[in-house]
Parts: sequence; C-alpha cells; structure tokens
Amino acid sequence: MGSGGKGSSGNTTVRYAPYLEKAHQALIALSLTEEQRLMGLGTTPWDGLSYSDVDTAFFGAGLVISSFPSLWDMFGKFVAGLDIEALYAQIYDDMVNGVVTNSVITNEAIALQDDIDQVAVPRLNAGLRDINAFFSDSFMDGKALLQATKLKQINKFAADVKIKAMDLALQRWSQHLHWNPQVVEQYKSMNQLYWATKVDLNNAIGELNSKVALWNYTIMDHHRAIVATLNGAAAASIKGESKWQSILGGVMGTTSLMGQLGMFGSPAASQAIPGAAAGLSGAAAGTGFGAAMPAIGSVAAQGAGPIGLSGIASMFTSFLAFL
Repeated sequence: MGSGGKGSSGNTTVRYAPYLEKAHQALIALSLTEEQRLMGLGTTPWDGLSYSDVDTAFFGAGLVISSFPSLWDMFGKFVAGLDIEALYAQIYDDMVNGVVTNSVITNEAIALQDDIDQVAVPRLNAGLRDINAFFSDSFMDGKALLQATKLKQINKFAADVKIKAMDLALQRWSQHLHWNPQVVEQYKSMNQLYWATKVDLNNAIGELNSKVALWNYTIMDHHRAIVATLNGAAAASIKGESKWQSILGGVMGTTSLMGQLGMFGSPAASQAIPGAAAGLSGAAAGTGFGAAMPAIGSVAAQGAGPIGLSGIASMFTSFLAFL
C-alpha cells in the first residue's frame, strides 16, 4: 500500500503470478494447521533428554570436587614443602645401605666362601699331602692366603655395588624432583578438565532450557517466514489514481484547450476565467479544502480585465502548493 503527497492519497497493489499466490495461500493454511497442532501438544523435541551428573562421572557416587585436596594443597605438599636434602638422604640410605644392597653383598660372600671350601681347599690339601707337608706351616699359610683373597674379593664387590647404588640413588633423586611438579601439573589439568566439562554442560542445559521456553515463539517465527516467502519474487505493481490527481488533470486539460482557442487575453476570457476559477474554488470548498484556495479566489476577483498566462500560472502554483 502506497501513499501520495500532501492532501492526496493513493494505493499500490503488488500482485504475483496466480499460481504463486495460490500456492502461497495453501502453504499459509497448512502452516497455520501445523502451528496449532504443535502448540496444542504442549511438548517440545527436547522433553526426552536427560543429563548426566558431572561430579558422579568424575569422582564416583556421592563425591564432589571438594572431597579432594585443593590445587594449592597439592602444590604445597609436592613442591613448596619438599625438603630436597632429606629426600636425597632417604634415597641414598635406601639404595646404598638398604636391605637389597646388603643382601646382594652377603650372597656374594657366601658364594665365594662355598667356592673356597669346595674347590680351593681340597686342591691345597691334595698338593701338601703329595709332598708330605700336610701338617706343616705351609698348610696353615695356604688357608690363610685363601681367606685373605676372599676378603679382598668381597670388599671389591661390595664397593662396586655401592658405587653403582650411589649412581642409581642420584638418578632416582633427580627423577623424583621432576616427578613432583608433574604430579601437580597433572592434578591441575584434571581440575581444568572438570571445570571445562561442567561449564560446557551447564551452557548446553541453559541453551536447551531457552529453546524449550521459546518453543511456541519458534513455531510462530517459522510461520512468519512462510508468510514472507514471496518476498523477492517477480511482482507487478498496480498503482491507483487519487481524487486530486484527477481534478488536476482536468484543470490542466481545460487550460490547454483554452490556450489553443486563443481565449487568453480576449474579452471572452475576461468573463470565462473568473467564473471557472470561482467554480473550482467552490468545488474545493465542497470537498473540505476551500481554505487552500485564496489565490484562486484572488485571481477570480480580477474579472475587470484579461489575466493572461501569468494569472493562470499563479492559480496553478497555489493549487499545486496545496497538493
């Protein structure tokens, strides 16, 4: 629907191809039926959804995140409160003087003594017997030499084991210093994963609740889109003619005819023009617009002589100003 200028009104009708208008009307009717059906159900597509509890999924039934140490407590325990000297002394004692290391040395001494008793001493006895020196001082010296050799071997073995244990203790201590911050970092990552998951779930629940609350408006919005489906399609505009446009067209035609007849400036025009102007002013007053015609009345009052084209132009200018 269009609108004209001052004092006038017009209308514009937009029409589409008949088959488009028919299909559009059918689509609107179908949309109204479906809209009423969906709203009458009182349900939404998300009514059957259920949500898992994040705390139960992460920590188990009945537990929440506050059931576990805070991140700052974990940092204080594993990093800030760690005594590295005491840690090294503990690791050193466990590796160098521990039960495992002493057991290895003891077992090596037993094995060496068994080898002496089963192999070395019988050979020594057989050799001394062959030279009839079994009860001589050489026999006692030989056995003492075997025991001294055993002690040397055991001490060397024990020293090698303890040196190796010291290297292992240093590596273990260094690994422990790296391990503790990694524990705190992993604990932090688990907390971040928990909170990120909880926030995402809460956002998803909030969005679904909003969709449920706005479900009827969503249906109406789709109906509005269906009503507007013809926007952009090829259309034809049919514009109506207003009442004042018809009046103005008649006046302009009359003026043109009078000019062609040579009436302007003639004695006859002196009598015809004032009468026509007065009639036009009266017609305007009859339609409720007489107050807008003072210039035309003024021109009509000049009936003493010819008004010419300038008078007619003044009359039309006032008329057009009203329009």
